[in-house]
Amino acid sequence: MHLARAGHEVCVYNRSAAKAQAWSAEHGGRHAPTPREAAQGPQGTPSDHGAQLVLACVGNDDDVRAVTLGPDGAFAGMAPGSLFVDHTTTSAELARELHAAAAQRGIGFVDAPVSGGQSGAQGGVLTIMCGGHEADFGRAQPLLMAYGGADERVPLPHGTKFYKAIKDSNPNVEWIEYEDEGHGWKLPKTRIDFWGRV
Repeated sequence: MHLARAGHEVCVYNRSAAKAQAWSAEHGGRHAPTPREAAQGPQGTPSDHGAQLVLACVGNDDDVRAVTLGPDGAFAGMAPGSLFVDHTTTSAELARELHAAAAQRGIGFVDAPVSGGQSGAQGGVLTIMCGGHEADFGRAQPLLMAYGGADERVPLPHGTKFYKAIKDSNPNVEWIEYEDEGHGWKLPKTRIDFWGRV
């Protein structure tokens, strides 16, 4: 609803068609019977008239695969140069899988799980934790701000405190610093290393 209020053209898909229809009736925009058709736009073929950005937030890894991959998945309807943002909290394996599948089609990919619950979503103040190429994040960021909180880069001391707190409950968490980089990953070796670890 925040994207529609901000003036963006929106097409929604929901696994429950009645929910998609009700959303469109309340907030405007279109609804589609499959993720592919939602991504394609009104003409029905991947083109410049289709979605420039596709957002998803479903239940788990299998649910994300169901709405992205296969003949009726969003990727099948997305044109090269478009961008997919996954807000589902999923595994690192799925993020790697979707990043590779999107790249094969010339589609950008941002893994962007959210925190804040229903009240954060309705209030437009979700915390959105993004991972992906800086250029892809840069394209997504203006739209994410329609329903996310302030855009903040975490200072290094706060990041290390956060890492230590998470590490206490999840021994698989890694802390990585790229000495040759600043607030962004410009070097191919950095991106290759990062995506090899995710």
